[in-house]
Amino acid sequence: MKKRLLCFLILFVFIAGCAGGGETVPQSSSETPEKSSAVIPEATPEPEPEGAEKVFGKADIKITVICEDDEDGSLLFLKGIEHEASQCGLMYDVVYTDDIRGAADSSGADAVIILKRTPEDIPAISDGSRVTVIAGPGGGDGGADVCLSADVSGAAEELLDYVLVYPNHDTPVRMLGMFTSRMSSLYETYSVFADEGKVFSKSEYAADEDTEDEPSFIESTLKDWYPGMIDALITDSGSMAADVLKALNESGRDDFEIFLTGITPEALAYMHEQGNLMAALSGINEAEMGRMAFISAVKLLAGEETVKDLKATPVLLKAEDMDGEDMFDCLLKGELDESFESEALNYLKEYHLGQEANEQAGQ
Repeated sequence: MKKRLLCFLILFVFIAGCAGGGETVPQSSSETPEKSSAVIPEATPEPEPEGAEKVFGKADIKITVICEDDEDGSLLFLKGIEHEASQCGLMYDVVYTDDIRGAADSSGADAVIILKRTPEDIPAISDGSRVTVIAGPGGGDGGADVCLSADVSGAAEELLDYVLVYPNHDTPVRMLGMFTSRMSSLYETYSVFADEGKVFSKSEYAADEDTEDEPSFIESTLKDWYPGMIDALITDSGSMAADVLKALNESGRDDFEIFLTGITPEALAYMHEQGNLMAALSGINEAEMGRMAFISAVKLLAGEETVKDLKATPVLLKAEDMDGEDMFDCLLKGELDESFESEALNYLKEYHLGQEANEQAGQ
């Protein structure tokens, strides 16, 4: 019995020793160890296009203005271009040349705006690679995308209507008439008003018929008709208006006003400086034509619908419209009709205004 107990104890010690001194067998597990992975940064979204890039698909838009006249003759038209371009932040360059086709082909511009004086067409001026807008009294579209012409009919009648209602004028208005020709539209309308008893024509002069030269006519007229005998002088010549104005100043007279068909920088300057004598101008507002041409070009570049054939009609500018402002401001005040509304242009103007505000804030 003792012998069996001893064997049992030895066996127990042996088994316990094996259990305590052996390597631990790892336990199996169904769980998979976590795998380490590199952090992948999110892609930075490309910024939304703004300004010209948003409207035209590219930021650099080239607009070239080609003038068939010289700088002085194109001044009013370019004032309108400048007015619109400055508001929407678009740049343009100006070329003065009578080789319109050559200038357009070599411009490399996205849009070409042409101020045209001569009536002849320019064959195939638009080849599909650029937007082309032709404006001016010359007419003829040459295949342009937009043709903006001038309709001067009505200018004479509008001016004479204003003469009749001008302060201190009674019907019939006692008038002097100075004309480039008795074939002119002003002379024709003046004669109708005289026949109807609205105008009492005191004296007339036509440069193409009368043997007396212009300075002599002006001098003799001022001698024959002393202050209080004349209410107004009307003319279709800017140089004649300037000569009469000079004669009035030299003689110290201010007893009648001058009314002119035709809007030029010189006539505007006279009206701005001496509105008591140069009372009103009637004719095509070429600054407005410039605005219309520029807006049409932008609309075409932006893919907006435009009117192909446009007409500029006469406006009446009064001395009181100047009111101490810059003499060109009165040309840029008018609201254009709804055909010149443009979402693209409105956006560009708002964007440019915001950019200018940011720049000023950063200074």
